[in-house]
Amino acid sequence: MRKRSNLSLHINSSALLENVRQIRGICGSRVRFCAITKANAYGHGSCEITKLLAQSDIEYFGVFTPDEAFDYAGKVKQKYLALEPVHPDMPGVLLHEAAELGVECTIASLQSAEYAAAMLENTKIPLKVHINIDTGMGRCGIQHEEFPQLLEFVNQQETLKLVGIYTHFPAADEEDLTFTRKQINEFESIISESRGNISNDVILHAANSAAALRLSETRLDMVRCGLGMYGCLSLPEITGIKLKPVMRLTAPIIHIATIKQGQSVSYGRTFTAQRETTIGIVPVGYADGYDLRHSSNAVMKVCGCKAPVIGRVTMSLTVIDLTDIPWASPGASATILDDRPGSPCSAEALAKARGTIVYEVLTSAPADATIIVE
Repeated sequence: MRKRSNLSLHINSSALLENVRQIRGICGSRVRFCAITKANAYGHGSCEITKLLAQSDIEYFGVFTPDEAFDYAGKVKQKYLALEPVHPDMPGVLLHEAAELGVECTIASLQSAEYAAAMLENTKIPLKVHINIDTGMGRCGIQHEEFPQLLEFVNQQETLKLVGIYTHFPAADEEDLTFTRKQINEFESIISESRGNISNDVILHAANSAAALRLSETRLDMVRCGLGMYGCLSLPEITGIKLKPVMRLTAPIIHIATIKQGQSVSYGRTFTAQRETTIGIVPVGYADGYDLRHSSNAVMKVCGCKAPVIGRVTMSLTVIDLTDIPWASPGASATILDDRPGSPCSAEALAKARGTIVYEVLTSAPADATIIVE
């Protein structure tokens, strides 16, 4: 993909590595760390994030599909876990390549395991797998009562090698942790019931960022961290840790003009100037992930000052009000997404303006932006 010269995504490498260090400090050195880089590393650029973290002491990368790992598996010291369950539409050649490269895959049902075993019937290298148990996520995963049969089947297959068992929490970031505690208790009960059929070197893991920082009993052998690693997890009750956002998105102001009182701005004429107004045009729009809901409902930062978005966000352009920043000139940088906590254009602020979650803001960052690692 050709990168755009007028849209820059800045990655704060020091913040990323410090976030990992702080989370690991709380979890303890015994607990493995799986850095989640699916969805283009939550919009941060999976290539750049992988290169930065490959030099760290983390043990795993977590991706969604196995082929997301193929560019780096075997070339970095870390292992790869693909979180998408093996399914009948997954090509056999992909599973063969995963086995050869050591990419570990997820099994979420007996049918999933049977399909993997059938596709790998003639391979000499077993596919390393993790079994996903559904303890309350209500998405993918084997049910409690079906787990023993699946475990027995996997253990019997020469083409499959069990290396991990995990579950996932849907509410570890909520104030009430009762459900999450119930989940971890059920997970440990399931493991205990089948302990005799589970090797001691099988990795047990459950915690996402929120659980890893809030509930020590969920850390087990490994934690899987995404949002916390990228510095956008707000947990006021956690002391002794200060996570910093990693991503900042900027673009130059490409045009400045003055409109008279009574003139309207952009499609639909939803904004009418109440005074003589200096407008700036920023080359970002909803095609770049800058949501239509930011129309007259967000600010950018120019020269350290707030520049309100006015009028409707369009496909590739957004209008901002520069009237109170008279020193701004064409070419000045507009910060669209800020990496400073508390900023009016932080991921949290933009999520609130959209009526959505921080995950959506981050993952909607334009994939064709030029990435600058700082």
